[in-house]
Amino acid sequence: MVCHSQEACTLYCPDVNTPAATTPNITSNGVIWYKEGESTPKANYFLSVEEKDHGVYTCTRSYLYCGQIYNMTFTVVLDIQPKGKTVVEAVLDCIEQSRMVLLVPSSPDTGPGSGLLSAIHAALVERQTCLVFIKTEKTEVLRSGSFPEALQILSEAGACVTWKGMRSMPPSSPFWKELRYHLPAPQHASKIRLLPQTSQDVPSWSNV
Repeated sequence: MVCHSQEACTLYCPDVNTPAATTPNITSNGVIWYKEGESTPKANYFLSVEEKDHGVYTCTRSYLYCGQIYNMTFTVVLDIQPKGKTVVEAVLDCIEQSRMVLLVPSSPDTGPGSGLLSAIHAALVERQTCLVFIKTEKTEVLRSGSFPEALQILSEAGACVTWKGMRSMPPSSPFWKELRYHLPAPQHASKIRLLPQTSQDVPSWSNV
């Protein structure tokens, strides 16, 4: 199996030809993992897998049947691949190329999402990028409950525009009018037209 570095990874023990759970008089004793070359049992979950974790792992399924213990052993090869660009890096790259950021919160996640929100706030402050925070009904529910601190800071860092469901859908609604008010003016490349110079363009002087 393949996992990417610095990401969570779970090893799964094959269940080929294992006894069915409905088999009478048989009890599963769980699964034990070992890494090849090591004598200490290993966990099958990596919070942040690293290159050193690659290798061959064996998992042993143990069963108790009629007073006897039976083991079934399988081999799993763990391959660690380099990780691509992270979500945070991708978002920050977009912010760096933008004149304004529209933020529409959709989840009360206080885990990895808060780290991303903090990184967004730091990038906005550093680059002095404008922010428009779109408030929704879900946002108001979060405010009345557990509103993540990082999201609270972002909601106060820029302009706020409220989306009111169906009432905000028409292009002429107050939502779109207010949003357009906060959006930066479109940039137009200045057009410079260079005309070829001819003898007719140059005034002639003659001595009288």
